[in-house]
Amino acid sequence: MASWAIIGYNGMSMPRYLRYIFSLAYRQRRLFWSLTLLLLLSVAVRLAEPYLYKVVVDTLADGLIGRRFLPSQIETLVMAVAAWFVLAILLNLISAQASYLTWEISNLSSQRVHIAGYRRLLKLDYAAHLKRHSSKHAKIVDDADVSTWEMTNWWLSRFASAGLGFFGMLFIAFSVSWPMTLIADSIIPPGIWYIIRYVKRCENEQRRVNHLWEKKHEHLSDQITNISTYKLNPHENLFVARQWQYSRRAYLAQLALNRRWRTVAMVNPDAFVRFLVLSAGIFFVRDGTVTLGTLFMFMGLLNE
Repeated sequence: MASWAIIGYNGMSMPRYLRYIFSLAYRQRRLFWSLTLLLLLSVAVRLAEPYLYKVVVDTLADGLIGRRFLPSQIETLVMAVAAWFVLAILLNLISAQASYLTWEISNLSSQRVHIAGYRRLLKLDYAAHLKRHSSKHAKIVDDADVSTWEMTNWWLSRFASAGLGFFGMLFIAFSVSWPMTLIADSIIPPGIWYIIRYVKRCENEQRRVNHLWEKKHEHLSDQITNISTYKLNPHENLFVARQWQYSRRAYLAQLALNRRWRTVAMVNPDAFVRFLVLSAGIFFVRDGTVTLGTLFMFMGLLNE
């Protein structure tokens, strides 16, 4: 949960922090809009694949029912397979370039945060440095750097792509079968409510755990800074034992919190959505409301 670490240091709420993350990314406007275009192309290509499955399955079903394939049906199958192959290659190229741009934006953003944090440390008066251990200041800057990179990379490469894909999926799904779409979306509102509620509960606890990690690094930094004094002391095992206590205390606290994060991950609505869509789809296909290809298309869209 390193991505959440910065919340405990700068006191920002998650919505405010996300606005800050995106404002940093938007400073690289050329890279940002290039990445946006690539993400849109990637979503379009990924959503086209389930539709091609629908075309193939429906064409095969029609041919099998008629016990012979018409030349037009064979042409449709060839064109669908060829289109799928071209789109697969195109998706590889787009994904590679999008990953590169995301990496570049994330690194530029983290560098800005790093330099801003360092500049702020230099402006602090001497009393502030005496009041708070120097290792805490260093760790704050370091965590802000790492967390900015991780959060920018995650929100741009994963969440943004998933969000665009979701709205694209809704458009295609509603145009094909609105009853199947409503069934697929029925689990989303309670799932979102549960996750948001759980995240708010864990934010304060994460701040407390972050403080324990600070204490661990503070003790380590103090030992290294005063290494000559410690080397003159024959009780090195005592210092190691103390460091182990700090490390163990932080580890156990983070482990307990991560168990709660694990619960959030376990309550994944994907399995329930697929079950509902597949179950309802079987009855719709039997009744002739939707085609077999449409059912395959919906199952493919749910994997996006």
